[in-house]
Amino acid sequence: MGYIFAKDIFILPIVKFPALILLSISLPVSFWTLQAKKKRLYAFAFIGIFFINNAILIYGLISNYSTLESLLNYTEKKIDPELAKLLVSGNSEKERSVVGRLIFQKHGIILPFKTHDELFALYTPTQADKDIFIDNHDRNYRIILAKQNLSNQIVTTFFLIALQVTIFFILLIYLILFDRPSQTAVR
Repeated sequence: MGYIFAKDIFILPIVKFPALILLSISLPVSFWTLQAKKKRLYAFAFIGIFFINNAILIYGLISNYSTLESLLNYTEKKIDPELAKLLVSGNSEKERSVVGRLIFQKHGIILPFKTHDELFALYTPTQADKDIFIDNHDRNYRIILAKQNLSNQIVTTFFLIALQVTIFFILLIYLILFDRPSQTAVR
């Protein structure tokens, strides 16, 4: 709930990790205490909270992973070899000049293209071409940052799931093994 209503606070690792550890400890202890008092409906509510919390984390993990997968195919750092080949083998000088403009707009590189008299000329970008390159560069930079952020979120979310499940089951096993009535007291 804190993540939904106070995201800026709960996304901080100094808040997120202790809150998750506290939740991971309180869920099995609350479950065990309530089931020992024969309040099974309330006890199963805590198991439900555990599963809902993990389902939300798993959903976030899967959605981040699918978003990252969609961005992995985005590689704008390299010039397409087929496009570069058109600088020389294009049908007309105008087509070869357009290819030079496209390469500059995407990558900011001025390349020579073949003219109609079989010589080479450097493409001269206009201010509009420079503006388009700046926009493309900014978009590419934001995509690179998004990929890094998603990668970090995937690792963090996976760690949170593993931590919560591990703490929950270790505490539950501990409570099952050591919260029994003593066998010597019965004799």
